[in-house]
Amino acid sequence: MREDMIGQIYPVIDNNICIECHACEKICPILNEPEGNSPVKAYASWSQNMENRRTSASGGVAHEIYDYALDRGYYIVGASTNPDFSVSLKVTDKQEDISAFKNSKYVFSSGYNAFNEIRDHLRQGHHVVAIGVSCQIAAMRKMYRNQPNIIFVEILCHGMTPHSYLQQHIATIETDMGTKAFRVNFRDPAFKTQTFMFTLYDKDGKCFYAQRTKDGDSYQYGYHRSVSYRENCYHCHFAKEQRVGDIVLCDFYGLGKTIPCSYNHEKVSCVLICTEVGKEFFRDVVKERNLFVEERPVKEAQEGNPRLTCPTPKTKSRLKFEQNIRRTKGDFEVAVTPLAERYMKLQNAPRIMHYCYALLNKIFKMSFNRLYKK
Repeated sequence: MREDMIGQIYPVIDNNICIECHACEKICPILNEPEGNSPVKAYASWSQNMENRRTSASGGVAHEIYDYALDRGYYIVGASTNPDFSVSLKVTDKQEDISAFKNSKYVFSSGYNAFNEIRDHLRQGHHVVAIGVSCQIAAMRKMYRNQPNIIFVEILCHGMTPHSYLQQHIATIETDMGTKAFRVNFRDPAFKTQTFMFTLYDKDGKCFYAQRTKDGDSYQYGYHRSVSYRENCYHCHFAKEQRVGDIVLCDFYGLGKTIPCSYNHEKVSCVLICTEVGKEFFRDVVKERNLFVEERPVKEAQEGNPRLTCPTPKTKSRLKFEQNIRRTKGDFEVAVTPLAERYMKLQNAPRIMHYCYALLNKIFKMSFNRLYKK
């Protein structure tokens, strides 16, 4: 893997050791896409273990899947943050590792080491449940094709920001705050995960930074406004109706738009069943674990979340960011800050106008009342 001048990592062939067998081309999910399947069932679901649900980005269904798998001696795969704030897929059979896999990680994650581990476990006859984003699941499908002992669970992805941007952002905050960060959260449960609060904690576990997009955090702006993703994410081969996972998990935006329901979409997972394997596996999870499950129309999920059918489109802000990041040779903070500041001004303008109108209205009423009393 090699990083380009703007911080994006791409695979390269080392011609010094290449034997021209073309195996990498044959299993590449971009050059040879695995067959996908349209969802056949959709469910609104959440863990009825309130602590699991509270500390999960969505409804805690992934946590229940992990618990079910470990109870049966499976190995599980998930994304875990490293000490340098990069993110990697990890393979484990330990219950205590689930907490590292939980919650959203809005940054590029590498599966480089995990892929070989998964292969080894499958060769030894072990069962594996792999939870990853679409391109990772597509790669696994190509690598472990015809392997009956692996369940593919796809986490819906809007795009991935290069990890160097996150590292730069955290370093800037550390300098400004005079504090070293030891832990990062993108949807901190301490502030309710549905608020999308980006937080940093020091070595003593004290939160010293907490900002959202609307508070002006430039990294959150770059991610949630689709400005700072890797270039390939805007042309994603797997953001379409035919999914590569046996099961797809995501937030259930659009919930209740097709058929009314008695609860809102907050902390509710959308579970899409795409294969017979996924159907049987999720049925068993529901039987064994403490999950609320209600069937919903597939179209309701798809219409509420466009990434289930198409990639994230480029915006004018993205195009401007591309110019800035190339001009600054990968300096994320310099490239994104003017765009984030402009966004904040546009967001604050209606609030300022509303405040001015309210103030003028109050002054008018006070003046009118004084004149009336006279």
